[in-house]
Amino acid sequence: MTNMILTRRLTGALGGGLVAATLSLAVTGIQAQEAVVTASADTQLEEVIVTARRRAENILEVPMSISAISEVEMKKRNIQFVGDLFRTLPGGASPGSNLILRGLSGGNDETAPGTTTTFTDDIPYNFAYMNDIKRVEVLRGPQGTLYGSNAIGGTIRIISNKPKLDEWELFGTVNYSREGSVATPDTDLSLGVNIPLIENRMAMRINGTTYEDHGRTLNTYTGQFDEESGSFLRAQLAYEFSDDVRINLGYIREEYDAVGAGGPDHAEGQGYWELLYSENENSAYGYDVSDRYVDCDAQMTRPQCLLGDSYNRGTDEKYEVYESLDDWEEYRENLYTVRLEADNLFDYANFVYIGSYREYKGSYLNDWSREDAQDLFRTWIIGKEHNQQTTSEFRLQNSDTTGRLNWTLGGFYDKSEDPKNPDNQWQYHAPGDRTAAAALYWWEDDAAQIGIDNFNNPTKNWNLATIADWATERALFADVSYTIDTASIGSFELGAGVRKFWLEDGSHDKSTGIWSDDEDITAGKESGERYKLTAAWQPDDSQSMYVLYSEGYRPGGNNGRIQQSCTDDPLAKFRVDRYESDAIKNYELGYKASLADDRITLATAIYQVDWTDMQTEIYMDCGFSFTGNAGSAQSRGIEFESTADLGDDLMLTLNASYTQTELMEDVESLEAFKGDDMTMVPDYNAYLALDKGFMLANKQVFARIDVEAYGKYNTHFNALPEDKSPSYVKVNLSARVEVSDNVELGVFVDNLLNREIITYRYAAERDDPTEPLWVSYDQERTISVRLDFAF
Repeated sequence: MTNMILTRRLTGALGGGLVAATLSLAVTGIQAQEAVVTASADTQLEEVIVTARRRAENILEVPMSISAISEVEMKKRNIQFVGDLFRTLPGGASPGSNLILRGLSGGNDETAPGTTTTFTDDIPYNFAYMNDIKRVEVLRGPQGTLYGSNAIGGTIRIISNKPKLDEWELFGTVNYSREGSVATPDTDLSLGVNIPLIENRMAMRINGTTYEDHGRTLNTYTGQFDEESGSFLRAQLAYEFSDDVRINLGYIREEYDAVGAGGPDHAEGQGYWELLYSENENSAYGYDVSDRYVDCDAQMTRPQCLLGDSYNRGTDEKYEVYESLDDWEEYRENLYTVRLEADNLFDYANFVYIGSYREYKGSYLNDWSREDAQDLFRTWIIGKEHNQQTTSEFRLQNSDTTGRLNWTLGGFYDKSEDPKNPDNQWQYHAPGDRTAAAALYWWEDDAAQIGIDNFNNPTKNWNLATIADWATERALFADVSYTIDTASIGSFELGAGVRKFWLEDGSHDKSTGIWSDDEDITAGKESGERYKLTAAWQPDDSQSMYVLYSEGYRPGGNNGRIQQSCTDDPLAKFRVDRYESDAIKNYELGYKASLADDRITLATAIYQVDWTDMQTEIYMDCGFSFTGNAGSAQSRGIEFESTADLGDDLMLTLNASYTQTELMEDVESLEAFKGDDMTMVPDYNAYLALDKGFMLANKQVFARIDVEAYGKYNTHFNALPEDKSPSYVKVNLSARVEVSDNVELGVFVDNLLNREIITYRYAAERDDPTEPLWVSYDQERTISVRLDFAF
């Protein structure tokens, strides 16, 4: 019985001959962003500056595939959470809340991938809120040298706005949304302030957000619709000791609460089990128990089948689910950060130190009445989580970046640990003699007596206690590049990077009760190196070509002892004490250009990724899972990004990709075979947007239409029809007006045509249609009104 925490969404004229050249190279690249250096002509696009190599550079000069989405662009698209961008990125896939890049998924569950990593202000921290964010950079391909583990598909970099030393500022956003059939509107409120404290020396910036998101999924048994709410507070204090030395102290507080099912269940309601009770004072708990199976009309949904005459539809049946209890989840997280920068040390190098400490506390309830008891009686798990994480990174870099040689040297340390936690998981069953008799009959174990004997509580039947759980990663890394300038054919850059890492981990837990009764101690360690090589050519200032070889990895780890109820599972034989780090080798050819007097920017790339010792979750029929190394896979693809100023205040954005990813050998543990497509990755995705500006009643107005296209994909190896998510096309429309220099008002219509869009389908069992069939839907037509202000 794995900890199945529900993951919810925490509510982004190519000229003639150029087209052929671009498509022949295949594709990746740029999205025009906020200006760091403003072009002189109104018809020119703005220069895009990124810090993907830990230093500020024009995106055209960086020999890798990068998307950069500015604060301005996110406001134009009403991006509230970073996940809203994922499916519009070339090569981006997102079956749930995770981003998958370049086809690197490798599992049978949307929560499993973990193949991209997120850095927020250079801290490894998965931050979702997009209020007061300066820029988001998405680095495609393995980033194992500069960014370390878990970046085998790529890295998301979130850069927040920093305190301004000489400017008072009050800013905020009010967002009100109403979705088709959802009765209650959603709200998102954000307010921030920038306060100079000491003239040109010290300033503070504080930003807070709160939101409510009401869903459509209805638990027909309890009458509860799914809903979630959250808030965050970010505070930064910046102090400049001198022009060359500065410090930034940061604090983030996140809170999240959710209740209700994560999605509707489309299982066929062919029938249900029913227990029959007869009183007998000589029987355990006073009842003899037997069972019978009740057939239902094959046309019935599962809620109709189980509720019978009491069924009262409260929503469209495709959004319904039947659960004996409503799941809930909550967490609180505090993050403390420090960033110290010292420039021109000995007139030679810049030094940066970034450190963080965070503490996460969460709890949840998962209903297991269906999985463990066929809804014959109620049983559930309540879990508590507690995690602490400390990270440190230092970097030395050359001060003068205009020379031929640029270099970065650094070190990294990360430790994550779960303190002693006797309440990691408790499984309960409903109180009373009837439930005790039912559990004894159905489970063939006296759950009530187990609770009394072990926990002095007849409603508790199982416990998982954490005694210790920790993992550390230490690394040293280096990145160097050398530029050769020529008078006739432009400049060449040669680059190399390496990361040496040491991993160590251990766990100690104890389980007691009906499902298992043992103590498990595991530990392990490993080390290795990952490399990067680049060669780039800039024939002039407007274009560049590059070849790139890069490597990545995810840390290995330990599997706990297999549960007693799983010893006879046919997949249990594939479990090993320790699974190893997987390995990624990426080969890439790219082209970037800024053309037509800087009216057009584009980037293209082709790539091949070889993946060996692929880590994946292996799910057993007994309800538990373990991690294993499951063979090898290969991904090939093309990516393309472009923006164009078409004149007369009309802007075009076009992103597209094609991905082919498949297993390279048979994998018995996944019931998959050589040549099978990898899971959760569409063959293609594309994004097209037209943004037109014009004057109306002496006000600047912008109108925008964008179209998203997303291909079909399988969510499971050995896929059933129920595991296939169909392709779709979605059209969005918006208008924005600059009410004044300080206020902008926008109206956004998402899914303008109100298409039914399925984003995820997953059959829990291969051969039983009565088992859960989870289906996730994108929003129905949603109308949002957004007000942005800054004074």
